[in-house]
Amino acid sequence: MNITVFNRWLNPIFVVGKSKSLEATDLYNIPEEDSSEYICNSLEREWNKELTKNNKRKPSLLRAIIRTFWVKYMLSGIVAFIEEMLKVVQPILIGGLISYFRQDSTVSMRTALLYAMGISLATMGVALVHHPYFFIVQRIGMQMRIACCSLIYKKALKLNNSSLEKTTIGQIVNLMSNDVNRFDQGTLFLHYLWIGPVQAVIVLTILCNMVGPSALAGFALLLLLIPVQTLMGRLFTALRRKTATQTDSRVRLMNEIITGIRVIKTYCWEKLFAELVTKVRKEELKFVKIQGIIYSLEGGISDEMGSFMVALIILCSIVETKKLMQSEFLFPTKTFLSLLEVSIGWFFTSEIGFVRSSKTWKAFSEGQSAIGAKLLVYLVVISVFLTDRYTFRAEIVFPLASLMHILRGTVFRRFVHCVFCVADIRVSCERLKEFLLLEELEPPSPPLSADCESDKPSLRVNKISASWDNNEMPIISDISFEAKPGDLIAIIGPVGSGKSSLLLSLVDQMHIVSGDVKSKGKIAYVPQVPWIFSSSVRQNILFGQSFDQIRYDRAIKVSALKMDLKLMEKGDQTLVGERGVSLSGGQKARICLARAVYADSDIYLLDDPLSAVDTKVGAHLFEECIRGILKKKVRLLVTHQVQMLQTATMILIMKDGKISGRGTYDELAKSGIDFSSLLKRDEEEGEDKQERLDSSISLSHSALANTLRDDDVDDNLLETEPFLRSNSVSKCTLNGLKSKKSASKNSLNSKKSLSRLSLTSKRSLRLRSSVTSLSSFMAEGEAEFIAPVTEEQIAKGTVSLNVYWKYMIAGAGIIGLFVLAFINIAAQLTYVGCDLWLSHWTHVEEQRVSELNAQNLDYERFNSSNVTVQEVNTKRNIAIYSGLTFAVFIFGMLRALFIFHIMISAAKTLHNAMFKAILGCPVLFFDTNPAGRVLNRFSKDTGQMDELLPLTWFDFIQCAMQIAAIIILTGSANPWVFLAVAPLAIVFIYVRSYFLNTTRDVKRLEGTSRSPVFSHVSATLNGLQTIRIFRVQDVFTKEFHQHQDAHSEAWFMFLCTTRWFAIRLDWLCTFFVVFVCFSVIFSKLDSGIAGLSLTYSISLLGLFQWGVRQSAEVENQMTSVERIMEYSELEQEAKPLSDPDKKPPPTWPERGQIKVADLCFKYSKDGPLVLKNLNFEIYPEEKIGIVGRTGAGKSSLIATFFRLAEPQGKIEIDNYNILTLGLQDVRSKISIIPQDPVLFNGTVRQNIDPFNQHDDKEIWSALEEVRMKDAVNDLPSGLQAGVSEGGGNFSVGQRQLFCLARAVLKHNKIMIIDEATANVDPITDSLIQTTIKEKFKNCTVLTIAHRLHTIMNSDRILVLDQGRIVEFDEPHILLEKTDGFLCSMVKQTGDNESARLIEIAKQVADKHKMDHRYSKKEPNGIEK
Repeated sequence: MNITVFNRWLNPIFVVGKSKSLEATDLYNIPEEDSSEYICNSLEREWNKELTKNNKRKPSLLRAIIRTFWVKYMLSGIVAFIEEMLKVVQPILIGGLISYFRQDSTVSMRTALLYAMGISLATMGVALVHHPYFFIVQRIGMQMRIACCSLIYKKALKLNNSSLEKTTIGQIVNLMSNDVNRFDQGTLFLHYLWIGPVQAVIVLTILCNMVGPSALAGFALLLLLIPVQTLMGRLFTALRRKTATQTDSRVRLMNEIITGIRVIKTYCWEKLFAELVTKVRKEELKFVKIQGIIYSLEGGISDEMGSFMVALIILCSIVETKKLMQSEFLFPTKTFLSLLEVSIGWFFTSEIGFVRSSKTWKAFSEGQSAIGAKLLVYLVVISVFLTDRYTFRAEIVFPLASLMHILRGTVFRRFVHCVFCVADIRVSCERLKEFLLLEELEPPSPPLSADCESDKPSLRVNKISASWDNNEMPIISDISFEAKPGDLIAIIGPVGSGKSSLLLSLVDQMHIVSGDVKSKGKIAYVPQVPWIFSSSVRQNILFGQSFDQIRYDRAIKVSALKMDLKLMEKGDQTLVGERGVSLSGGQKARICLARAVYADSDIYLLDDPLSAVDTKVGAHLFEECIRGILKKKVRLLVTHQVQMLQTATMILIMKDGKISGRGTYDELAKSGIDFSSLLKRDEEEGEDKQERLDSSISLSHSALANTLRDDDVDDNLLETEPFLRSNSVSKCTLNGLKSKKSASKNSLNSKKSLSRLSLTSKRSLRLRSSVTSLSSFMAEGEAEFIAPVTEEQIAKGTVSLNVYWKYMIAGAGIIGLFVLAFINIAAQLTYVGCDLWLSHWTHVEEQRVSELNAQNLDYERFNSSNVTVQEVNTKRNIAIYSGLTFAVFIFGMLRALFIFHIMISAAKTLHNAMFKAILGCPVLFFDTNPAGRVLNRFSKDTGQMDELLPLTWFDFIQCAMQIAAIIILTGSANPWVFLAVAPLAIVFIYVRSYFLNTTRDVKRLEGTSRSPVFSHVSATLNGLQTIRIFRVQDVFTKEFHQHQDAHSEAWFMFLCTTRWFAIRLDWLCTFFVVFVCFSVIFSKLDSGIAGLSLTYSISLLGLFQWGVRQSAEVENQMTSVERIMEYSELEQEAKPLSDPDKKPPPTWPERGQIKVADLCFKYSKDGPLVLKNLNFEIYPEEKIGIVGRTGAGKSSLIATFFRLAEPQGKIEIDNYNILTLGLQDVRSKISIIPQDPVLFNGTVRQNIDPFNQHDDKEIWSALEEVRMKDAVNDLPSGLQAGVSEGGGNFSVGQRQLFCLARAVLKHNKIMIIDEATANVDPITDSLIQTTIKEKFKNCTVLTIAHRLHTIMNSDRILVLDQGRIVEFDEPHILLEKTDGFLCSMVKQTGDNESARLIEIAKQVADKHKMDHRYSKKEPNGIEK
C-alpha cells in the first residue's frame, strides 16, 4: 500500500463508503511493516542498546528512534528536496513570462509559450512529488507513535511497586494519547532542518547574481532573530511540560472518578471532585492560553523581522544598482526571497518545539504571514518608489512583491516551524524516557535445582524480608518455610499483618531485602480483590490459554459456577463489564478461582478466596476445589475462616509482618491454641449447651489472641466479649433441630453439583461456619441483572450543523459571532485592498511614465508647467497604501487572537458540560461503558479540541477567503478564467462529496478504535499482579498489539484517503494554472494585470488543496466535538436538590423510620425488574439483616435507597418520600459502608473527611474506634500520609476500616452496611461489630452479610428471593418455621453453629419482649 500518482487502489473503499456507512470490517489490513509488534520489536532493540551502553551518556529515546527510522526518513528527504528545487525554478520562468507583457518587450510569443509550458511542467512536477513525500513521513510518524505506545505498555507490565506509586493510569493514558501524537505531526517538516539552509544558499546565490552583494544585508537581521527564537523556545518548552503535567493530573482524576463513581455518588462527593477537576482544568487552560499568546508574538516577530530583512535587501539593491528595477530581475528576486523565508521559517519552528501539529502552526503562522507579507510588500514598494520613481511599473513591482512573499515563507515559516517541532518532540521524548527509566521488578528468583528431594514442583522460602519499595522498611521479616506437592499451608492473622504481602513476595511482586525464594513449576494466584476484565466469562477463565472442554468443565464445576452460567442469558459467553461490575462479589471470586484451576499450575496462592461466598458454596469450594482437584498441588491459603484450619498441613500465624506461630493444627492445639472446640461437633448431649457456646466463642478468640499478643497489646482488646452475648435476657427454641433427617429434608434440595456435601458428612459439618446466606437454599430463579457492555456509538453521515452552531455559541455567543465575522471580512478586504490599490497605483504611474517617454522627457527634470501629462497625487497614494497595510496588520492580529480566544472558551465550556453530565449520569452508564472509552473523550478528544481544532478552523476560514478572492480577482482581470473555473468547480464539488462520505466514517472509526487501546491499558494496570503472577504478559501484550493494529487500520486508511483527495485537488489546481498561463498570453492584458493573474494563480496551487483539505479536516476534527457533545447530553439522574416546597428540614431524618410501598426497581428502562412489589416497614433505630441468594436483589435494594436508578413506588423516611426529593438531600443523609472499599489518591485525612468538616481530634477518635489509629500513627506523616491511586498502599481490610471511619464521622440516622467485614479476620470482625453496635445504637441499620452471626442479632431479618420478600420477621420467629428459608440455612451449619445462632436469636427475642414495637403486630412485607 504505497502512494501512487492517483492512489487508485483506494477506489474500492470509496465505492463502499458511497453506498453505506463504513464499518471496521471494511478497512484494509495494515502491512506487516506497520504492525504494532513488528515496529515495537525494532524500536525495543535500539532502546535496549541505549540501556546497555557502557559510555557515560545517558540513555536517549530520541537516539533510539532516530536509529530505528532514519534510513526511510532520510530517503523521503530526497523527494522533498526535489520539490523545493522545482519551486526555485518556477520564479525564474514566471519572471521570463511576465517580461513578455512589457510595452517594449522583445520576447516573442513562441518564447512566451515555452515559458508557460515550463511553468506548467514545474507545477505538475510539484504535484507529482509533493504527496509521496507527505505520505512517507506521515507513515513514519505513525510508526514512531505505534512503537512508543507499545514500548510504554511493555514497560508498564514490568514496573515495580515503587514505580507504580510514581505514576498513574491517567498519566500513562496521557502519554499514549497526547505525547506520542507529536510524532504524527512533528515528522512532517523536519527535513527543512537541512533543506532550509541548502535552499537558502541556492536562492541567495541566485539573488547575488541578480542584485549583487546587497542580498546578504538582510541576514544581519536573521542573526538578531536567533536569540529571540531561542528564548521563546525555552519558554515554550517549560510551558509544554507544565501543560502536560496538568493534563496528566486531569486524566488521573477522571480515571479515579470513573472507577469510584459509586462511592462518589453514595457519599455525595460530586461537588468535591468537580472542584478538583475544575481547578486542574483551569491551570491547564491557563498554560494553553499563554502558549497562544507566545504563538502570536513569535509569529508576529518572525514575520515582521522577515519583512524588514527583505526590505533591507531590496533597499540596498536599489541604492546600489538600477538593475533590479527591470521586471525580469525584480520578479524572480521577489519570488526567491519569499521561497527562502518559507524554508528558513520551517527550520526554526522544528528546533524550538511547537506543541501543536504542523497544521496548527501553519494555521496560526498563515495569519501572521499575511500580515508580514503586506508589510514586506509595503516596505519594498515604498523603497522602490522613493528611490527610483521612474521604474515604479507593474512589471517591476508585482514580480518584486511576489519574490518577497517566497523569501518570507522560506526564511521565517518552514525553518522556524522545524525548530519548534524538534523541541516539542524532545519534550515528549523526555517525558516518555522518564517513564521508560522507572524501576522494574527484580529478576525472577532462580528455580530450585534438580538436586531437590523431588523432581516435582515445590516452594522453599529462606529467611526473606520484603518491602514495597527499595527505600522502605520491610513489611514482612524473617519468613521461612517449605512446601511440597500436596501441602496445604494456611496463613492467618489480623488485618494488616502481612498475609497478602507474603504471597506477593513469593512471586517477585515485592522487593526482597534479604533471603531468597525458590520454586519449581507454574504458579497460579487468586487475589483478595477479584480482578475481572471486560470480556466474556469464558475468556476471563481461559486467560489466554487454548480451550480444553474437559478441563474447562471441571474448573466450572469445582468453582460452583455451573448454576450461575445457566442463569446468565448467554451462558459463559455473557459479556461482563470492566472490573466485573455486572457480577456479584461471589461470582467474581469464583471466576478468579476457576481461572486458577483451569491454568493447571503447580503452586497455588489463594488470598482469602472464600470471604465473598456463603457457607454452602464455601464448603464446596474448599472440599471440591482446594482439597479436591488441587489436592496434589502446593497450596497457600490466606483465610480469616479459622474453621478450615484443621485439614491444613501447616498453619502460619502472622503478626506485624512476622510468623508468630506455626505448626499443624494438632501441634498448635497442644501448645494451647484450641481450635478443635471451635470446629468439632458436639457429641456429648448431656453437656450444657450455653457453656459449650460460651467456651466455643471465647476459645476461638482467645486462642488467636494468645498467639498474637505482645506485651504492649491492650488487654482490654483481648477481653472483649463477642457481641452476640450482649443483651441476653431470655431463651427461644428451634423446633425440629434435633431431627437431622427433617433438617436434611427441608433444606430445599441443594444443587446436584453440591450433592456430595450431605448433612450427615462429619467432615462437611466441621467446615460449617457463621458465614452463611441463602444462596444454596433458594429456589432456582431469575438471573441477577447483568448490565450488557454496549458497543460505542458511532455517528452517521455529516457532522450536524447543530454541532457547529453549539460549538461556536459555546465560545463566543451570538454577539461574538458577529464580531468574529466582521473582523474576518475586514481582514480579508484590507488584504485584497492592498493588492488592488497597488495595481491601481502602478497603472497610473505607468501611464505617467509612458506619456513622458512618448514626449522624450526625463522623468526627474521635466517641468509640468509646459508639458501636459497626467497628474498623480503621490501623497494620497502613499497614505492610502500605508493605511491599508496598517489595517492588514491590525485586523490580522485581531483575527488570530480573537479566534484563538473563542475556540479555547468553547473548549472550556464543552469540557465542563461533558464533565458535569458524566457526574450526573446513572451508574448504569459506567457499568456498560469501559473506563477507557470515557477516558478517550477526556484525553484524546479534549486534546484535539484544545490544541488542533482552533487553529484548523482559523486556517480554513483564512484559506477559504483567500481562495474566493483569488478566483474573483483573477477572473475579473481575465474573464477566460471563469471558463476553467466552472467545470473545475463541478468536479471539485463531486470529488469532495465523494471523499467526505468515506473519510468521515474512517475518522469516526479511528476515534472509536482508540478507546479499546486505553481500556486495555486501564484493565491491565488494575490486574497487573494477577497478569504477572500467571506469566501471561505475552498474551496481554499480543492483545494490546491487536488493539493497536485495529486503530492503525483506521488511521492508515485516514492518511491514504486524505492523500487521495489532496492529489486530485492539486491536479485540479494544476489544470487551472496551466489554463491561466496560456490564456494570459492570448489576452490583451497590461503587465500589472498579467502579473497579478500569474502570481495569484500560482499561489492557488498549494492554497486551494490545503484549504479544501482543511475544510474536510475541520469536519473530521469536529467529530471530537460531536463525541464530547454526545457525552454532554447523556441521560441524567434526578436533580440534586429538592424543590423548595418539598425540601426536608436540616435535621431530617430525626427518627430513621422507613416505609416501603409497592417498590419495583430495574436498572434500565428496557431491563428486567429486579425488585418486584416490595412492601415493608422499618421502625426507628431498628437493626435489619438482609439475606438472599445471588441475584435475589440485596444490592438492588440498597441501590433504591440511594436512587442509583429511579425505582417505582414509594420509599418514605420519616414521612418524606425520598423519590420526590433531590438526590443530594437523600444521599447525604444515609451512611454506607460499601462491600468494595474505595480510596482516592490524596491523603488519609482527605479520604476520611474530604470537606474538612471535622478537626483532627475527631478524625483520630474515629480511627481509634475502627482500630486504625495505630496503623495511621505509624505512617511517616500521620493523617497527611499519602494514599496511592485506588488505595493500593493499604490492605483491603484496612481500606474497609477507613470506610467505617467515614461513617462514624457522619452521624447519620440511617446506616447501610454491605458485607463490610468480609475481608477482615474474626477478631477484627468482632471488634467492628462491637463498634457498629455502640456507635450506631441510635441509628436505623440495614446490614447485608454472608456471615450469619453478623445479622442474626438483628431485630428482624428480611429474606429476598427473585426480587421478592419471602420472609421478614424476628429471627426466632423465622427459625420456628421448620420449612422456612432461614431455618433451613441454620440447620445446614451443624449442631454447634446452630446452637450459637439459636442463642443469638434468643437474645433478640428477649430484648423484643421489652419493646412495644414487636408486640401484637402482624408480620409485614411478605408476598402472599
